Amino acid sequence: MKRRIGIVGAGVAGLTAAIRSLELDADVVLFERSHVGSGSSTLSAGVFSVNQLDRLTLEVRIAARNYVDWLENERGLHVRRDGYLRLAATDEQLARFEESLVLQEALGIEPSTVLNRDGLNSLLPELRIDDLAGGMLNVRDGRIDGSDLCNILAEEATRRGAIIHLNAPVVDAQRTSDGTHVLISSRERWECEFVVNAAGPWASHVGELLGQPLPLVNQRHEILLVQLPRNYRYEGPFVQEYVPGAATEGVYFGGEAEGTLIAGLHSHDVLAGLASEDPDTYSRTIDWNVIERVARKLSHRLLLDDMSFGNGWCGLYPVSPDAAYIVGPYADDPTIIALGGLAGAGLASGLAVGRIAIEWALLGNPTTVSDATPFLPDRQSLKVPQATLNA
Repeated sequence: MKRRIGIVGAGVAGLTAAIRSLELDADVVLFERSHVGSGSSTLSAGVFSVNQLDRLTLEVRIAARNYVDWLENERGLHVRRDGYLRLAATDEQLARFEESLVLQEALGIEPSTVLNRDGLNSLLPELRIDDLAGGMLNVRDGRIDGSDLCNILAEEATRRGAIIHLNAPVVDAQRTSDGTHVLISSRERWECEFVVNAAGPWASHVGELLGQPLPLVNQRHEILLVQLPRNYRYEGPFVQEYVPGAATEGVYFGGEAEGTLIAGLHSHDVLAGLASEDPDTYSRTIDWNVIERVARKLSHRLLLDDMSFGNGWCGLYPVSPDAAYIVGPYADDPTIIALGGLAGAGLASGLAVGRIAIEWALLGNPTTVSDATPFLPDRQSLKVPQATLNA
């Protein structure tokens, strides 16, 4: 008899988990409260990159990019490979970039390139470099459209046999006398052996229904459209100032359409002053204070006159208390699988951590990466009261 999986959330991570379940010969039903990718997946900047600094995150990003390659070649996913440049403000950060190159080569990919100030200037003459030590560039990285990705993943999942219920929030979760899970929505009552909580910004609420916490801070982030000076054409890579572990936000920017950039502020960390937002009621209006901060930081970094800022969109980063992903079974109930805390990297990592979550359930140990235990949901660094996180 096939094992039965119930997945709450049809974003990139949940859809990838469904596909991996089907590869491992399980039956799958996904419950999505709205439309495919409605939580954060379709509201992101769509960036993917292997320019990471620790081995586990690098393994995740390599696996995700390999999946992007497959979707591009086999399923027609449009991929914009402008490259990805992470900036180093200090010599210490630049040394960490050099260490990343050694890791990348050891893991079997063509490594990124570390640039000094002169290299940055040659790559992007408009970039202010006097306060930088250098950067790390990977030319195969880039961007994908979240809606396009989610739709292709949903088609792939249904083609393989998954059932996706849209406009079907899970309103209750019960257990039968033999321990079987019962997920109840307005559309379906589904009995299953395993439940995967991939609900994105709603994952803390779903965790409460399941009786297993998934502590998150839903931090609101804006993505702005920046109009460039007339007769200027941006042809550089996607640029990111944030360096993992910096515990602050950094400006990012990249080409969008002719004469337009996207730009915003990014961090994987829980930032002071950003309380957790309710995913059902948070404001989608662009905050002028954020526009001012982005404009100030971008004008400092990109030396162009007459940039104009205004329109854009908002989304939520579901951030964990320790800034790491929360993926895997709970020790006291391994039939409930956490799949959250992807912050602003759901597209970049969801294509891998969705697989990891299901491999924990069906294989007992992930094969996508060498060791996923640092992501497990019972780690001590997550023992923070949700009320504290919501403050």
